[in-house]
Amino acid sequence: MSVKRSTFRAIAVALAALAIAGTAPAKAAKKKNKDDGPDKNGGMMEATAKDPAETETTNDEGAYVPGKKKKEAQAAQAAEGSDSLGATDESKEAPEAEKPKEQPKEPTPRKTVGVFAEGLLGVGRAPLPGPLNPDTNDNTTGKATSFAILVGGHYDFSPAFRLMLRIPWTIGTVRSSERDASTNALGNPEVAARLRLSPPGNTEWAVRIGVGIPIAQGNTDFEGSAADAAGRAQNYLQRAADASDGWHDQELYALKRLPITPSLLFSHRADRLRINGELKASVMPKLGGFITSPMVSGTLSLPAAAFYALLGGSVSYEVFDHAHVALAAWARYGFIEQVAYDAAAVKPTAFQFVAEPKVLMQFGHVVPSLGFVLPIGGQLGGNIWGLRMHVDVIF
Repeated sequence: MSVKRSTFRAIAVALAALAIAGTAPAKAAKKKNKDDGPDKNGGMMEATAKDPAETETTNDEGAYVPGKKKKEAQAAQAAEGSDSLGATDESKEAPEAEKPKEQPKEPTPRKTVGVFAEGLLGVGRAPLPGPLNPDTNDNTTGKATSFAILVGGHYDFSPAFRLMLRIPWTIGTVRSSERDASTNALGNPEVAARLRLSPPGNTEWAVRIGVGIPIAQGNTDFEGSAADAAGRAQNYLQRAADASDGWHDQELYALKRLPITPSLLFSHRADRLRINGELKASVMPKLGGFITSPMVSGTLSLPAAAFYALLGGSVSYEVFDHAHVALAAWARYGFIEQVAYDAAAVKPTAFQFVAEPKVLMQFGHVVPSLGFVLPIGGQLGGNIWGLRMHVDVIF
């Protein structure tokens, strides 16, 4: 009996000892050394690697993933700016210093070769020198529709020196001998040279001088050339093309004259803004031709040299990549007109102001543009307008 009691007492003591051992705290795990290899145990993806959506990108697109830079900055700040007490370095809480604004790069000088083509549609009436017509109370060519074609190009012998060529030719319909006449006329081709005066940069100055080849077609005697209807029609067509261009390049359409045209050019660029300026004067000595004075008060004559000056410029802005809106304007004054009118009557004004809003695009080497030539006041205002289509190809 005493043996049984001893046995049960021993079993009870063993069970109590096991119960006490089960409730004791477990021994702390050995701290893992940072130089130890990776844990060999398996686990969930969240515990072993980043989400592929945060790490896999194409090329440099990862730099532009929304929120990615912010997360990286916060992680770096937490790792570098927190001490053992959880305090954060005040320098890390301060806003990041602003990076200096990147300045636009100045254009790099280089040699280019380019060609261009232009079509200028003109609709309206071009003024004629002399007194007003008593029947119509005007003195114009009558209604005319002209399409002036201008082609040419340039070649850079160096980044500073450029040689250029322009060739004008016009087709259209004009009022001649009280009826419409379709005709065409070649203008004065021009060879020009341009020299940059200032070092290449965002602001540049240059000079240009052009010399015309005097082969423009048309009869200078538009008043008395009834026997030469074709020559008179060509004269009217040249005037219509010149007027639809706002008298900007009269040297291209002058009859029986040798045009010599020096210019001073200015250009400036600032980010998306472009500004251009031009001051030019054209001297056109007479090489031939004559004119018959009308049988009314006053006389018409061909001066030994015609002379006009022009001051103009343009402002363009790149509204989005490779697309520009622009406004060009110029003021022209005829000091000595190609055909002089001498009379006691009030003479037509020699001053003309013209505006040309336009748009430009760039497609690689090709730069097309579209402009509307709008004469304001003067002899051209309200009488004629032009629609200019231009394209440059530059290599």
